Amino acid sequence: MYGRYVFAAVLLVVACKTNSGDEGAVRDDLQKADALRARLAEANNLTIPEVGAAPCPQIKPRQEPKDAAERKLQSQLASMQAAAGGELGHTVVVPSDKLAELLPATAIRVTRRSESVAAELGKSSLERSRDFAALQKDAAELAAESFWTYDVIAVVDQRQGPSEVRPEKGTFKSGAVVGRSYLYDYQAKAIVCAGRFEAQSGGSVDYASQNQPLPRNNAAYAAVVDLDAQTMKAAEEALRALPR
Repeated sequence: MYGRYVFAAVLLVVACKTNSGDEGAVRDDLQKADALRARLAEANNLTIPEVGAAPCPQIKPRQEPKDAAERKLQSQLASMQAAAGGELGHTVVVPSDKLAELLPATAIRVTRRSESVAAELGKSSLERSRDFAALQKDAAELAAESFWTYDVIAVVDQRQGPSEVRPEKGTFKSGAVVGRSYLYDYQAKAIVCAGRFEAQSGGSVDYASQNQPLPRNNAAYAAVVDLDAQTMKAAEEALRALPR
């Protein structure tokens, strides 16, 4: 399970007139979005169904990278998605003993956007960073059931994180995960795909380092995020359509 892997060191740089009646309508939409989030989240039923053999129609096969540069870019994007904790993409990773605390990815995005719209509504029209029409559009979108498409839940049953991260030597011990994945279709109000998966750390991990204001590198954090990214990828690829 374990091996020595060379870190590839890289510094990543990630280079945005109304009346009370109108605002009341936007707040109503935010309340509808919150109620919808709660109702649809409660509809999840993560029991183990019989898994079929057909591909899961909601998941598009990943395109193989054409070269090393594209492979590196895909790895970095996957790590960003994993680090975002459900704010990007459809997949969230949750330990089996934390299922009671699960928030699906769509619920996380609804919560973040609702909080943002509500915060802007609390400001005067001159202080707002977005105009009222944009806030109104956001709230209406969140309140629509069509905003809820599907979410993938990667349930981790066993996990051994990466360890012995040694940037000075460029090595670490690989981590590994075993779990189950489910795709919940909100329009069908059912789990329509499921699977079992295994994942392990990638062959190399990019990490950022800095000297100012204090010397620091995030190699250990990057290794953990990489394992989450590998978990998300394996969870999606394991999904198969359930017999209907």
